[in-house]
Amino acid sequence: MAACGAANPLIIVDEIDKAGGSDRNGDIRRTLLGMLEPETARRWFDECLQAHCDLSGVSLVLTANTLDPISRPLLSRVAIAWVGLPGPDAIEGILEGMRADIAAELGIDPRVLPEIDIAARRALADAFGHGRSLRVVKAALVRALAAGARMNGTRS
Repeated sequence: MAACGAANPLIIVDEIDKAGGSDRNGDIRRTLLGMLEPETARRWFDECLQAHCDLSGVSLVLTANTLDPISRPLLSRVAIAWVGLPGPDAIEGILEGMRADIAAELGIDPRVLPEIDIAARRALADAFGHGRSLRVVKAALVRALAAGARMNGTRS
């Protein structure tokens, strides 16, 4: 921001519908109301900096699984874009993305991970197709990779 001379970051607030809040710890949803209002965003008082800041160039993306717990005033200040669940044809890309995430978590190159056999791949696709959460599918993928590693280890 200093190099460009502009404060125009993109801030993503994931799962705003699950954000709790209290008077003691603050309520992000209430705080966002002022940040999303053009007049107050231009002269936002930052308690940490103890100074006014211009937040008018900040872009906010809020994600939510449901709109129910989000107040009408907050909803009136955002554009809502509905994103559906990925279809069954997306499973290969999702599995490859998960493999990359698992490799990154392990600090290894994804190419080092064992291949997943066809039966396990079909079972993962079936679980995904029947509405299993991606967390459940990822846990099953980890188990399939571990089984593949054990099988590769016994063959050598």
